Amino acid sequence: MRSKREIIWDKNILNKETPRKKMKQKLKSRKLWVALGGLLTVVATEWIGVGPEIAEKVIGAVVAITCAYVGGQGLVDALAAYAKGTALAGEAASAAKPKKK
Repeated sequence: MRSKREIIWDKNILNKETPRKKMKQKLKSRKLWVALGGLLTVVATEWIGVGPEIAEKVIGAVVAITCAYVGGQGLVDALAAYAKGTALAGEAASAAKPKKK
């Protein structure tokens, strides 16, 4: 029969964030894929050899849409974290510092 300590240790190992789990989590990010899609669209306009006027319009639209989407999702994520009570990355760093008296 396993001791309580062994069972708790096994649960902690299973729940531990490993670099591989963190990378999988980051690769599921829609913001990342939208940004990469925007970048590939801009590169494709140069590679295909689209005319300068059309390329300028396409690139301008893609950059505007990508920035709006990524910025909007970042804002939504920040507000969700705030409502949930989770510290954001910048807040976590400042909260870890001891306050001077």
